[in-house]
Amino acid sequence: MPRPDYQAVVEHEGDTWPLLAEIADRADAEVDGNKGVRFSFRWDLGATRFVMIDSRNGRILDDGAHRMLGDVEFAWIEEQVRDRSSGEVEHLVLGTSLPWLLPHAIGDLQGVNEIVAGRPGWRGWLGERIRQAGDLEHWQAFRASFDRLTRLITTTATGAGGPATVSVLSGDVHHSYAARVDLPGAETDSAVVHQLTCSPVHNVVQWFITPLFRLGWSASLARMTGRLAARTGVPPVGVTWRKLVGPLFGNTIATLEIDGRRATVVFAQPRSAGSVVEVARLELAAGPSAERSGGEAGETRFTAETSAGRSHAE
Repeated sequence: MPRPDYQAVVEHEGDTWPLLAEIADRADAEVDGNKGVRFSFRWDLGATRFVMIDSRNGRILDDGAHRMLGDVEFAWIEEQVRDRSSGEVEHLVLGTSLPWLLPHAIGDLQGVNEIVAGRPGWRGWLGERIRQAGDLEHWQAFRASFDRLTRLITTTATGAGGPATVSVLSGDVHHSYAARVDLPGAETDSAVVHQLTCSPVHNVVQWFITPLFRLGWSASLARMTGRLAARTGVPPVGVTWRKLVGPLFGNTIATLEIDGRRATVVFAQPRSAGSVVEVARLELAAGPSAERSGGEAGETRFTAETSAGRSHAE
């Protein structure tokens, strides 16, 4: 069995450039609909499980395919989410640099674009040019992958013995928000599911970005884009979501605080060069803390650090 890439690089004597170049080539290549390197990973912190999903390098685009991840890597993610061999999972945290759930109107338009870009002739050519110019690359622009992720979250949240919360941490959309997700088949004891998006820590955007994303959350516009999506042939999404915090613009840091079965997200913004203030707080789950329930005391904190959705855990 070949050595893991990291181990091979660390143990190599001399110039490691040839090893790094080989890893980069293998990571970029698509073989039988899969990538040669998996960047997705799992990290268990007590009863909290963090699964980072590679929504960048893992994309499969050769030979007309259009998937966020190859089947092998997606199956690995499903296995990590469902695995209970190390004990109960009270909180499932999924990291993906690109949000699973966008402002409704923007998500609808990305779904429309995927269908149009897949058509033959000049319509497909124009749709692909619009996709590239507008960076229409989020989960709803990869509908098969979006549906597979939605099914995984739904079955995990509504299944027997599920976690208290499922939180999807993301960034990369020039504003920050928290949205509560309503799942089909959810019961009172099902996990509460949220899309938590924080972007950016530092970013300067063009003047039209702020009104564009405010408009993207408009219910009136969402009704119009929903009708357009239906006429174009975009299937119904299957879940609904409500924005509870945001949209927040400007430099922002978000922290997901987990203690026992309790979970809270806090958004903070700078008011001077040396200070930040809390601008929003949302309680995700109001269960007992670890200390009150007799478990091991202490908190787990995930703090968003970049607009690409990178996170830090304490």
